[in-house]
Amino acid sequence: MLLSHIFRGALLLPFFGVVADAAPRELILDNDWSESPMPLLIALAADSSLVSNLTVTSLSGNTWGNQCQAYAQRYLQAALASVNGTGELASRIETVGAVPGALLPLLRTQQGYEQGINYTGSLSFAGSWRPFNETAESMGSDPTGNEADAGRVTFQGDAVPRALTGQLATSAAQWAPDVLVERSRAARARNETVTLVAIGPLTNVALALVRDPAFAQGVELFYQGGFLSYNLESLLSVRNSDIFNDFNTLFDPQAAKKVLRAPFKRLVLINEAASRVTPPEDIVVAAGRTSASASSEQRFLAQLIGAPAEPGLPLWDELATLAALYPEVIANSTVGRIDIDDREGGWSYGRAFAWRDELAPAGLQQAEIVTAFNEQRVHELYIAAAQAFVNP
Repeated sequence: MLLSHIFRGALLLPFFGVVADAAPRELILDNDWSESPMPLLIALAADSSLVSNLTVTSLSGNTWGNQCQAYAQRYLQAALASVNGTGELASRIETVGAVPGALLPLLRTQQGYEQGINYTGSLSFAGSWRPFNETAESMGSDPTGNEADAGRVTFQGDAVPRALTGQLATSAAQWAPDVLVERSRAARARNETVTLVAIGPLTNVALALVRDPAFAQGVELFYQGGFLSYNLESLLSVRNSDIFNDFNTLFDPQAAKKVLRAPFKRLVLINEAASRVTPPEDIVVAAGRTSASASSEQRFLAQLIGAPAEPGLPLWDELATLAALYPEVIANSTVGRIDIDDREGGWSYGRAFAWRDELAPAGLQQAEIVTAFNEQRVHELYIAAAQAFVNP
């Protein structure tokens, strides 16, 4: 059952998505996939009147890229099995592949990050650059450190992707920057626009721009990054020093600078507004609720949603995906010119800055900068998307 048809119970309001005459869009989710399947489930559950075609790509960030790729493959397999492999939703899922992307940032390395801590300070969360832990990896933890062997995958047990078939097998032999270029060129040829939701570092997008300088002209970009208030927020609590850190931008500053200076059809920064939206416990429980007859794959997804490995994290990736599909989740925003400091050797390396139009340096693009979300609507859509798969 699709998202627009499953609002039920006192908690949920009737569906009021994008305006009726909005054309369905081609959607790309580019992400350093990890322990939450929700961005993918939100996109899959969206009605076909909203999304005509979905492409999933991956890259390094939270962990190394091949592990992120395996997460995406496993989530797609579980989503298909959870709807019993039949019906309209299953048919749409079968058309979605998972395309591998950049394994390393354009220039920044783990060694460079570690050697630069004296001038940048350290990160509360360093993603793939966290220290190598052979013991933890032998028990299935995400691979970190040991950049020379960044291609390793450490999944065990039920988390291991099943044998790849159909579009999953085909897409595994592709490369994300090439696919991004193909989607943009095809959209431009039709005088249309692709919606690209970048919820990891911007390495794949930067490489697409290298391959096709006109790439941005066929794309509207929603980016989970470009945090502007990190410095003050990080002083307020240890938790804030983690959740308000602009990791996606810091992981690949050169990519972020190149991308955010490109002339996209539309540029939306989700940024730290998402760090202020953490789902209450009752919302998490409602999203992960299953029936007594739930299948093993429904329970697999429900466990990830209802009992996450790191409870209490903000809905960073989910909000970026929702904002691209359901404009009403954005409660407030402003505009500004955005840039990234990509110069090594200073404390601001990898940080974002913004200016009013009349004060901005030359060469910067205007961005819509989200400042607040409609949390009630976010919770409704979040629960509905999860329930479409764990309790269809």
